[in-house]
Amino acid sequence: MTQNHLARYAAPKTWLLNRKERHWTARPSPGPHALRESITINHILKELLHQAKTTKEVTYILNQGWIRVDKKVRKNYKFPVSFMDVFEITKTGENYRLLYDSHGRLTLFPISEKESVLKLLKVIGKTKIKKGKLQLNFNDGKNILIDNGEINVGDSVLYDLHEHKIIKTIPLTQGALVYITAGKHTGELASIRDIIRTKGLEKAKLALTSRENTFITLMSYAIAVGRDKALIELEARQS
Repeated sequence: MTQNHLARYAAPKTWLLNRKERHWTARPSPGPHALRESITINHILKELLHQAKTTKEVTYILNQGWIRVDKKVRKNYKFPVSFMDVFEITKTGENYRLLYDSHGRLTLFPISEKESVLKLLKVIGKTKIKKGKLQLNFNDGKNILIDNGEINVGDSVLYDLHEHKIIKTIPLTQGALVYITAGKHTGELASIRDIIRTKGLEKAKLALTSRENTFITLMSYAIAVGRDKALIELEARQS
């Protein structure tokens, strides 16, 4: 039971669910994300969208091929859906993006069909391979080969889910607009005032300015989303 399920009271605070309603909830299948960074399709259809009441109903919906995550049909009710992923119900034409709300919880925000082909990815690794190619490793587990080294670890890219290609690069530099994915400012948009480089084991930090205040957070807690404004719709969380 414990391998496939998780006690609701022990679920991460990033999960939006009624912890007293039932004892168990589905545990996400293993993937590139930590437990706090993803939720299951089962959770989405039952807890967030209220499209099903039981896992049996969720399984039926999935077996019809009506659910896509990042344009791929998914039929595993425990499949992990994470930050920035695009969730679609093809039968109804509904499109959503998984973002953090103002309380730091993962939830769905409606997006247009045009927006549903776009996704922001953060570069978390960069490796030189054969024939002078470079491989970029992204936060959602994707790996992409590029010909030049102009994209650095920490930068973000705007990715086309249909064409499977990079449309634009967003350097993590002073003046960039970032979205915070952890800490007490989770879900906020802020601009980089300064990048605080450190020595030894201390992690790099960002000095940021948001609409509400100025603050410092770890660089690893931020993903660059644009310059003057975000390249995709992220403001719905503030409604």
